[in-house]
Amino acid sequence: GPVNVTLQNYPETLSKIYFLNAPSTFRLVWRVVASIIPKKTLEKIVVTNPSTAQEELLSVIDKGVLPKQFGGKIDTSIPCLMELPLERQLAEFVNSKLNTIAA
Repeated sequence: GPVNVTLQNYPETLSKIYFLNAPSTFRLVWRVVASIIPKKTLEKIVVTNPSTAQEELLSVIDKGVLPKQFGGKIDTSIPCLMELPLERQLAEFVNSKLNTIAA
């Protein structure tokens, strides 16, 4: 996935990655997986449950730029770029090229 591609090609550019509102089954598996991940990498990974996600995000992201669903002030009813037809077409084109290269 995208995380693996980023870590493989740009290992030191990832500051932190957040898994928000992770279900209990994921957190259970994570405990096992985390035991084999190097400490330096593990320090960059944050796994939250529904009760800790907002607090964790607000500790690193200003409330003024965070979507309301995560305790911020941004109205997420505004369409994101991927909902715009041209952006969707561009994403589909890029993905088709990537799939062709990967095949």
